[in-house]
Amino acid sequence: MLARAAQGQAVATDPSPRQLVRTITAAIDQGQGDSLRRQWEIKARRAPGSPESQFALATFDRLQYHHRAAEDRFAAIALMPGAAAGPWRTWALLGAGLTRLQRWDGAAGLAAVERALVVADSLGDGSAGAVALLAQARIAARAVAPDSVRRLVTRAQQLVPASDSVVTAQGLCAAGAVLRLRSTAAADSVTRQGIALARAAGDTRTLGGCLLTLYQVLEASGRQAQAVTPLTEALDVIDRTRDFDLGASAHQQAAFRYVQYSYGLGNSRVHAL
Repeated sequence: MLARAAQGQAVATDPSPRQLVRTITAAIDQGQGDSLRRQWEIKARRAPGSPESQFALATFDRLQYHHRAAEDRFAAIALMPGAAAGPWRTWALLGAGLTRLQRWDGAAGLAAVERALVVADSLGDGSAGAVALLAQARIAARAVAPDSVRRLVTRAQQLVPASDSVVTAQGLCAAGAVLRLRSTAAADSVTRQGIALARAAGDTRTLGGCLLTLYQVLEASGRQAQAVTPLTEALDVIDRTRDFDLGASAHQQAAFRYVQYSYGLGNSRVHAL
């Protein structure tokens, strides 16, 4: 019911780029992405120059792992003239960067999200700026640069508007991942705050990622028995989405846990596959 209502809102009104990303993500995860995409394809045919319609289709392509199509659409939006296209250009740059990061093109992805951050700052779009900074933090984490991660996450938390509870939750859980290297108690606290926000917002992907972070925090604090609960819920939540990257990470950690603590090689193999 919620997904159907979200679909109607997406087509009947003029959502912001951020709202549109959330609506499309929810529709895909609830198995209703194809019907919503058809509605946006009809709108795009009626108004091929509409940045809103092109952004919607590009977002579908990104979230469904059609990388080349997504990058082409995002690039076209970024070149659209006019003040009305401004917010869409910002999020198109961001979408292009996230697409490249999704396929592990770190250099190109970083350059795109850095440009998106500059444009977001100029337009005062705190949500876009925060998403760009959190994407940069993930890149820095891959490079094992904890100080850079900490600075980026802190700035993201300062930028995100209070009204955007989902990005706020993502920022809290990113902060928890960083804090676990220094204080597992503080990491536990902020991560649970992020989980509460994600639950209240009904954002499945953010909730799954935050639960996975809580598992890592509890592991780092030596509470292996307690860590089973968030890991089990994370697997259940993430498997109900179409986020295959996050799903792979969750099952990888579950596989490692079986090997490390129970020598359950059969169970480990199930998760690894």
